[in-house]
Amino acid sequence: MPVRWANSPEPIPLEGIAPDGGRFLIFDPVRFTTDSRIDIYPGDNAQPLDVAARYDNDEDCYGWNSERYPLALNLRNPAWRLPPGRYLVRVEVTSSGQKCVRIFRLINDVARAYFRLEPSTPDDSQRLGGAR
Repeated sequence: MPVRWANSPEPIPLEGIAPDGGRFLIFDPVRFTTDSRIDIYPGDNAQPLDVAARYDNDEDCYGWNSERYPLALNLRNPAWRLPPGRYLVRVEVTSSGQKCVRIFRLINDVARAYFRLEPSTPDDSQRLGGAR
C-alpha cells in the first residue's frame, strides 16, 4: 500500500464563500491526486509519513494514504484494516534513481495511547530480505 507524506497537500476541495455568503467547492486538480510526492531538501531528514491510524475505541487500525480522502465520511477503509497485532512495515523512498529502504514495526496490540510505529530489530529486517 502506498503511504502518504504527512506534509503533502490533502486531496480535498477548498471551500469558497461567495459575496452573498453562499458556499461552494473549488476543485484544484493539483490537489486531487492519490500520489504523495514532496520535495525533500538535502539535510532535511525529518519528513513524517502517514502509515496507519487508529480511531476512538477501536482495536483495529487502518492503513492511511491519500486514497482514503474520498472516504472522508468513513475513515475506516475495510481493505486496509489491520486487527490487533504487530506488523512489519517496509518503507521504500526513491530519489534521483536511488532507493532507501527501512523496516519498522507497527504496534497495534496495545491500548490506543501506546499504538505506535517504532524502528525494527535486526531479526525483523532479515525476515523482509535484509533491508535495514
